[in-house]
Amino acid sequence: MKKKHIISIIALALIGLAVAACYGFMVTSMEVSDNPTANEYFTVTGTWSLDSSGGNQLLVPVLLPSCWTDVESTTEVYATCEAMGVKDLKLSYLDPTTCPGDNWLGLGLREYFNTYVGFMGNNYGEMTWHFFYTPDEVGEAPANSNIVVKAKIKAGAQNILFNASLGIAKYPTGPHGHSYPTFGDSGSDSNDPSIMDFERANGKVAVQISGGEGFEDYVSTPLVSTFPELFCYGDIFAVEFTTKVDDVETELYDMSDVYMHLIAVLPDGTTLSYDANDEKTLMKRIDDTTYRRYIYPKELFGLSQKDEISMMYVNFYSYDNTRKEVHGSLPGYMLSAKGDKIK
Repeated sequence: MKKKHIISIIALALIGLAVAACYGFMVTSMEVSDNPTANEYFTVTGTWSLDSSGGNQLLVPVLLPSCWTDVESTTEVYATCEAMGVKDLKLSYLDPTTCPGDNWLGLGLREYFNTYVGFMGNNYGEMTWHFFYTPDEVGEAPANSNIVVKAKIKAGAQNILFNASLGIAKYPTGPHGHSYPTFGDSGSDSNDPSIMDFERANGKVAVQISGGEGFEDYVSTPLVSTFPELFCYGDIFAVEFTTKVDDVETELYDMSDVYMHLIAVLPDGTTLSYDANDEKTLMKRIDDTTYRRYIYPKELFGLSQKDEISMMYVNFYSYDNTRKEVHGSLPGYMLSAKGDKIK
């Protein structure tokens, strides 16, 4: 591609939201439990370096899919900072409509984050900011002290690929009227949110929830679709591939012939592949950027009527395989059926 269309690491993002003069946070490391699974808990642990300290409360903003409606009751957040005398301090959920004051421009926390921090590249799915805080002030700590935050999060029932964020901010002081984060001179005390350098303070990374229902991709430009949208692996259905969407141009743009390579995963974990460039995988060119191919998975993979498929993936190649569009972190782009079993 001319603009890379790749999802890289499967993990949670940690954002160091430094929010006051002489009290800045910067992420130095993060660790995430392996293979986040639908309806199960996964844990992320992040470490922040503290520039210097003054007594204040800590705020931990968390960005998660909006379809996870029980975050308040299922998510636990803990903070540890030896220099502050804090160890495994459990944070409390904070009403997202809370308006801490003028330093947050008179906005509620969620409204502020929606407006000035945004949704971290989740352009194709709804995300919600949640907030956890220390009801009491934490102690002071010298410069270069570390703060460790651990979040235990319960995933929802859906398979979702999304960017999630977890961070630290000073509460209720807020980011405005202070020297960090801003562009240019770190000594600037601008209150103008248009020049606040949230991109420098915030980070994001992809999370892949698996083992659940369907599949939704909140972050990838939609290059692959099916017709009909809802199908079973025992059906005949079409795979449609778009070689250019907006400013995302794949390596296969302007190719006359495009082939799809398919992968099927059976309930026992067996993986079947069909990666021949032949008449069964050659896609029909519909217009300048769109290719389509109808497939019947049972026949393509030589399965019987009783065989079942748990998941299918697809990638795309030129005739000589020198140009391709493959998923960056999964075996291929997911072709998620209406059900797990072949009808």
